[in-house]
Amino acid sequence: MDKEAFYRRMKRVYSAWRNEENQELFKLDALVCAVGVDDQDIVYSKSTSLQTWLLGYELSDTVMVATEGALYFLASKKKVEFLRQIETNIDTTVPPVKLLVRDKVRISRNELCNNKQG
Repeated sequence: MDKEAFYRRMKRVYSAWRNEENQELFKLDALVCAVGVDDQDIVYSKSTSLQTWLLGYELSDTVMVATEGALYFLASKKKVEFLRQIETNIDTTVPPVKLLVRDKVRISRNELCNNKQG
């Protein structure tokens, strides 16, 4: 991964977000980019494109949340280890990167629906 390119591109994202002229973008509290499991049927995904542009790689089952105070990544332990190379901030205009390991426990759709009803 090209750490300098990542920070250069994140700086562009944050600059556009903080620009009051981009009224719709300026109103947002957070930007979320979620990439699910690999699905060969999906030809084009904006989340995958953004992730590839920022990181140079597609990381399935990964969520990125950009806030004013931090840039969070939620991913598997292996992907978090890969992302550690961008954890040390090289540009103070970009908030610090926070890496969160996703638990392997999966909840089935039926379990989720049953919990909502109770």
